[in-house]
Amino acid sequence: MSTVHCLAAGALALVTAAGPAATVRFEVTGFDNTKGRARCGLFVEKGWGEEGKNVSGVDAEIVDGKAVCTFPEVKPGRYGAIVYHDKNGNEKMDRNFLGIPSESYCFSQNAQGGMGVPKFAAASFAVSESGDTVTKCKL
Repeated sequence: MSTVHCLAAGALALVTAAGPAATVRFEVTGFDNTKGRARCGLFVEKGWGEEGKNVSGVDAEIVDGKAVCTFPEVKPGRYGAIVYHDKNGNEKMDRNFLGIPSESYCFSQNAQGGMGVPKFAAASFAVSESGDTVTKCKL
C-alpha cells in the first residue's frame, strides 16, 4: 500500500503526552495551483509511511504556491513528515491506472525515495523539548 495514501486514512489522531512539547512547522513550496488542500502527516520511525500509522495529521490552505502544516504539542524525538496536494478535495491520494500517484507529494528534508518511500533516516528531523522545529520540502 502506498506511503502517501496513508494521509487519506480518515481522522488522524494527535499524540498527546505529559511533559515538554513543541510545535513542528512543515513548510511546503512548489504547489502549481491553490485548488484543494495540502494534507500532511507526521510520523515516528515505527510506522514511517504506513497507512494509518501517522501520529498526527493536518490540512493546510495553499497560498501563493505555499502551505504550512503546523503540528502542535509534539513530544521530543525524531519525526518524518509527508505531504500531498489533494487538488480535488476528495481526501485521498489519486492515482493513475498503474497505481502511480497523480497528485504531487514530497517528504520532509526533501528526502527522495526512488520507487517508494525514502528511508526514515533521510527524511527525519529532531524535535527538542522546547521551541519550534521547522522542516521543509518542495513538491
